[in-house]
Amino acid sequence: PRDVSELYDRLRNDSSLAGGSDEIKLNIEAGAVMGDQLLLFQRASKKGRNALITFSLPEFLGWFTGDAANLPKYEITPYGLPSLDGLETGFSGAVAEPGSNTVLLCASAENTSDPVRDGRVLGSIIGKVSGLTGIPGNPVEAAALADWAEVTLEGERFSGKIESLAVMKDLAGKGMLLRAVTDDDKGGSELLEIRISEE
Repeated sequence: PRDVSELYDRLRNDSSLAGGSDEIKLNIEAGAVMGDQLLLFQRASKKGRNALITFSLPEFLGWFTGDAANLPKYEITPYGLPSLDGLETGFSGAVAEPGSNTVLLCASAENTSDPVRDGRVLGSIIGKVSGLTGIPGNPVEAAALADWAEVTLEGERFSGKIESLAVMKDLAGKGMLLRAVTDDDKGGSELLEIRISEE
């Protein structure tokens, strides 16, 4: 397999992400494939920024499989995400919505400045990024954040940290049914069923 340390080091030292800082860590928490693009999502803690890293999938795979020698090019798009109780959320999971140019995302608010050392989780949100029609080397066109919603349970904010999503069923224009997995940072997880309503 390809040694990816060279690409990791380039991303870690990119000023748009961690910039080589000891205080700001490269923390890629999610990835998705949409068409001919590979999308990686950098999670911000109290320091750093949330960002989308976009690769050409054929170019990335050509490098990863050893058919191409040069590192794949990429584009970085910073994102400011909604806050919960004054704490900005950070990307934590992603899945491409079938048959569209939309990626569903989850993000959570965690009271920590270190991506390795866990903090108290305030809650999670679900939203989407749409209009990702650019390719590396060109601007990502219309990369816009759509509506975000807090995940709730019986009318109250769900306080778990959602870390991955899967689309289970399209509800015929009325939304969709998702599966999600949480991480309590103590070795435990929950499997959730989440309904997103578009009514």
